Amino acid sequence: MRMNLGVVYNKDGKIVNHRSLIKVIFNPFLRLFGIQIATQYDKERNKLCKPVITKTKKIKKVNFKYSLEDGWTIKKERIIA
Repeated sequence: MRMNLGVVYNKDGKIVNHRSLIKVIFNPFLRLFGIQIATQYDKERNKLCKPVITKTKKIKKVNFKYSLEDGWTIKKERIIA
């Protein structure tokens, strides 16, 4: 199994996501209860801040699949094989 972790940027250089090992492992299970671990984002500085717990749509089954959209890249990438 290959897991891409780090900061996800779109083709314009704006941050669109942050993938950490804790979020990848726990969020699929937390979403069963309608919550998730998210990373706060400062739009003005295009910078990530601290992690927070937020409400989200409940899901019915655990899903670990993740794909990048066209033009998105991961920087500060760590790969776990």
